[in-house]
Amino acid sequence: IVPLSTFPKGPGVGDFFHKVFEEIDFCDPATIEPSVSANLDRFGFAMPKAVPDICAAVKGILSAPLDTGQGHCFSLDQIDLTHRLVEMEFNMTLDEFNPAALGKLFEKHEITADYGLRISSMQASGFQGFLKGFIDLVVCHENQWYILDYKSNYLGPCFSDYNPAALTAAMADHDYILQYYLYLAALDRYLKLRLEDYNYADHFGGVFYLFIRGMAKDKNTGVYFHRPGNEFIKELRRILS
Repeated sequence: IVPLSTFPKGPGVGDFFHKVFEEIDFCDPATIEPSVSANLDRFGFAMPKAVPDICAAVKGILSAPLDTGQGHCFSLDQIDLTHRLVEMEFNMTLDEFNPAALGKLFEKHEITADYGLRISSMQASGFQGFLKGFIDLVVCHENQWYILDYKSNYLGPCFSDYNPAALTAAMADHDYILQYYLYLAALDRYLKLRLEDYNYADHFGGVFYLFIRGMAKDKNTGVYFHRPGNEFIKELRRILS
């Protein structure tokens, strides 16, 4: 059974956990309990007896392996405050945003092919203007930059409910795939401006979506990872220019 199986469901849950992860020092467990206690009250959860269990679950999330499958594996408790950007705001100018063109790009790649068909079929017209948003967390680890997003979706009470197939289905159903490509375009632009020698192939490590209810130390569940290829990012830049 996952540690957070009995935690309430609903939009306020995501706000609660986002605030906790925003406030705490990943490398200092002593910061967890004060944040959990204060934010349970702040977000209207009358659960003082649950504080120890929630803190234990947060510690498990922080120590869960984040494996890229490409020779890089780390955990959040290895990321100190100087190597993280929290709630990174972005504003992108789009000369023309065409959802159908983006869907066609997704269709070309196996990991997003089915989702691409869905996007391509949307009756959405293009637009010009500004795109504004916030990325939950950007971290730099061993000179690699990563996008991370926390998700409190309840997929079931067991770790097996947070397997790769279940996560991929949730990513598509909630349009998180489209979301992280927009995040990726924003971070790519940011790093071009901030790093003198920036190169996507060398500096971008990938995207992690953390389904926190299904994460724990020594478990390989609850973590969705993808790193779009170098050629893909070139086409993405053209579509989102």
